[in-house]
Amino acid sequence: MPTAYVLIKVAAGAESWVFEALKRIEGIEEVNVVYGEYDIIAKVNAQNMNDLRDIVIKQIRSVNGIVKTETFIIAVSSIKYPTAEKLS
Repeated sequence: MPTAYVLIKVAAGAESWVFEALKRIEGIEEVNVVYGEYDIIAKVNAQNMNDLRDIVIKQIRSVNGIVKTETFIIAVSSIKYPTAEKLS
């Protein structure tokens, strides 16, 4: 079950609209407005890599007001693997 963080840049003034639209997408577990280069970070959980690709490309990127996305797929998580031995 892949998990990814999607960093999202939105058009000026579209933060509220994009935030609400993202909350309605199945597979998005969290949506957070942040300060910095990106405006929103979404945490996505998918059943497999194909589903993750569809959520990012077909659903997230199709939301009006989104200018740019950057996706970071989790390789190792302290939640799933609480010990360092999984890194070696």
